[in-house]
Amino acid sequence: MLAEIGIVFLLFVVGLDCPIAKLRSVGRKALVIVFSDAFGTFGLGFLVGQIIGISPLDSLFIALAISVTSTVVL
Repeated sequence: MLAEIGIVFLLFVVGLDCPIAKLRSVGRKALVIVFSDAFGTFGLGFLVGQIIGISPLDSLFIALAISVTSTVVL
């Protein structure tokens, strides 16, 4: 639990150190990259689920889980 609190504080300090002007300058490029990554991994996860014979609902769940976690890692 202490490690999780430490990570939250670390992310908070990093966020304070990042100037808003710099975020705005890379904003559009970052949005394009994030959306292409999220939708790309979502589509790929769904497609692989369908190819291996998982039901569409389960494929959607797996695709969403992969999409969310891959974006967080990046």
